[in-house]
Amino acid sequence: MLHGPPGVGKTALVARWAEQGRERFPGGQIYVDFASLRGETAGADVSEAARCCLRSLGVDDACIPASFVDRVRLLRSLSADRRLLIFLDDVSQPGQAAALIPKGRAASSWWPAAAGSGNSSMTAPG
Repeated sequence: MLHGPPGVGKTALVARWAEQGRERFPGGQIYVDFASLRGETAGADVSEAARCCLRSLGVDDACIPASFVDRVRLLRSLSADRRLLIFLDDVSQPGQAAALIPKGRAASSWWPAAAGSGNSSMTAPG
């Protein structure tokens, strides 16, 4: 996890790192900007982030489940055997990132990045 005050270059740093390490993630790279997803409904941004991830993996809008639980289940199923970089920008709560972390043997490491508030921290599993 990378966090700090707004405007210090967290997003640029991770974007550059991701570009330079593109070959490490043959399954692709997904970028989700939580700041643009925040709405008035609590939790809506996480459900929409799951939708964004599914779209990035090639799932047609008509096939994306309506419920958050089903979206996460499909995301984890599709990402389980892929080596992906999922870049979650401007995450404000650890639970937002935790719900979107792939499971499976290809998901041995992860790095939720650029939390805007700097008030939370996470420990990578494993």
